[in-house]
Amino acid sequence: LVAALELTKRVAESLSSSRAFAELFAELDAALAHLGAALHLGNPKDGAGEEREAEDDEEAQEGAGTGLFASLCKAWRGASRAVAEGTAQCRRARVPMRWQVASKADLALVSLAPRLEERYTPGGKREPLGVREEHKRLERALKKEAKGAARELRRDAEFLARVRDDERNASAAAQKASRHKNFAWLEEQQATLNLQVKKGGGLTGGGSSIKKSAAAVLKTGKRQE
Repeated sequence: LVAALELTKRVAESLSSSRAFAELFAELDAALAHLGAALHLGNPKDGAGEEREAEDDEEAQEGAGTGLFASLCKAWRGASRAVAEGTAQCRRARVPMRWQVASKADLALVSLAPRLEERYTPGGKREPLGVREEHKRLERALKKEAKGAARELRRDAEFLARVRDDERNASAAAQKASRHKNFAWLEEQQATLNLQVKKGGGLTGGGSSIKKSAAAVLKTGKRQE
């Protein structure tokens, strides 16, 4: 037990500058307190620790067989004092937790990549950085406007093509309806003439006149009344 107390003292003295000393030796501090209570020794943290130590030394010198007890008391006091001093020093060194306001310089990362220029001309005159940035901005705006204009032109061309197709289809439909109407009239006239020929009355055939009328209709697109 004396050897363990001496080892505790040495370890406490070697780690006295640690920021986590209080947490590392919390269990040992409690164990030393229980051991001191069991041995009826004073607390070295109190102000009367030195007087109690002197009284224990006097009691240890009385009679025989008290040498081991005196060594144990001395080792306990040394270990307890080392742990107490280390804990007090650790707590004095600590500062309260607080919010830290980081500046832009602290948050900024150091860039090790060189800045490359897209239009670098060896030996040529370099333009200022602001002029190059403005030139790039204008180029992006020009490309955007060109794409928008091309898109509008495509839409206009598609609309005009649809209108032209609709007009062509409407004209073709009107011409087709007119031809059908003329052919129907011709067939009606032919049927009437054939009926008159069959009934007699001096009509021996009117095919020539019908053919002339059909030829005129096909040529002019209009029937003759």
